[in-house]
Amino acid sequence: MKTAVLLHGYNVNEKNWEYVIWGISPDKPGRIPVAIATALEEDADFFLLFGSSMGKGGKSSGKWMKNFLYKRFTDLKKFTVLCALRDFPIDKIRRKIDATFELIEGPERPANTLGELQAMHRLIIERQIQKLICVSSADHVSRIIRDAFKIFWGQPIAAHLEVRGSLTLYTEGDGITPPERASVDHVIVAEPRATVGPYFERMFGIRNNTDALADIDAILKKHGQ
Repeated sequence: MKTAVLLHGYNVNEKNWEYVIWGISPDKPGRIPVAIATALEEDADFFLLFGSSMGKGGKSSGKWMKNFLYKRFTDLKKFTVLCALRDFPIDKIRRKIDATFELIEGPERPANTLGELQAMHRLIIERQIQKLICVSSADHVSRIIRDAFKIFWGQPIAAHLEVRGSLTLYTEGDGITPPERASVDHVIVAEPRATVGPYFERMFGIRNNTDALADIDAILKKHGQ
């Protein structure tokens, strides 16, 4: 079974970029250490990362992630997520990653999660990939699994689809999310049978409309919420 690990990118311009992609050793691995541990544990055939249009200095965010990975490669074994590989010399791990890692800069330039999964769809067909494991932040994985099933529904890969979350949340220290809300406790999942589901979907269109949000807040207070 051909297996691919997809490391989801993160905009290098975000203020918490290094924290999100790398984490803090030993027990708070970011997206990169979790993805590498996954690729090694699964003996993956492909370890993939897409470039994006959201770069700086003429390089995509994916290129920045790749450069950071190889710059800090020897620090990977400081993470307990890689503890099962303690007996592997770091150069052996490096050879495995070198053999499978690929930064894909084109022809697509995915700018978001949905775009990454759509580009991945093409590669699944072209490379006859039979199992896909997506790696991102824990507060992002619910959106990935939803979008992935939308794209892969009815195809064999949908039965061999997994998502793994890093322990660094992309909402932590992002300068946008209030610190008290940067938690998986505040990830909202509204399944189709939930009667409030259609309203949640429409509310996302409000964005930062303060008047509309104030009206909603007043209604919730009226009904004791």
